Formats: sequence, C-alpha cells, structure tokens
Amino acid sequence: MLLDHLLRQQGHSTVLASDGDQGFSAILSSRPSVVVLDLRDGDADSLLFHGLLRKRHPWLPVLQLLADRLRLCDGKRDIIVEPSAADVRSGQPVLSALRRSVDEVVLSASLQVWKPVPGLA
Repeated sequence: MLLDHLLRQQGHSTVLASDGDQGFSAILSSRPSVVVLDLRDGDADSLLFHGLLRKRHPWLPVLQLLADRLRLCDGKRDIIVEPSAADVRSGQPVLSALRRSVDEVVLSASLQVWKPVPGLA
C-alpha cells in the first residue's frame, strides 16, 4: 500500500495484485510501463512470478524491490540500482531510489514510443 501511495503521489497510475494470477491479469488488462515487484519478504512465489513474467513478457521492465537496493530487469539489461547520496539523505533510500527509477523507466518507454523514424524527422 505504501508503494502504491508513493507512486500515485508522483502521478503514476497503479494496479495492485496480491498474487501471481492477479498480477498477470493486471498486466494483460492495464499494459503497464513497468512492474514493481516487492521481494523484501523473500517469498518464493514472488520469485516464481518474476521468472514466469520474464518468460511471458521479456520486453516489460521489472523493478525488484530488495532489502537495501533495487534490481532492474528490462530484457536488455539486468542491473542493481544502488541508492544515490540524495536517496540516502531522504531517510528512505530504497523508496527514493524506487521513485527515481520508476520515473526513468517510464520516461524511457515514452521516448521509445515517440522516437521518430530515421529520415522522416
């Protein structure tokens, strides 16, 4: 609920899912720019969901929220996103890094949609 609230405050629309079946239904119906997966509890079902998500929707960026950092998987790269100094100063380094990363992923997806065809710009 906290993640939902924080992302909505930034102007993002969100859909919450409590299990994998709801997650896949939400992905099909809402066509998200990014999926945020909370893995802080170490739930085995969440890891299984992530594996199936990568197979079914390899193009869809996934931000995994870990205990002290983020992991971004977007089909092209799989990187760990460490909180910046500004994130650390905020008092909630991982959540601040998450907000920043969601903005970056959504912006990147928007730029790809609006990318002009070479020679026609």
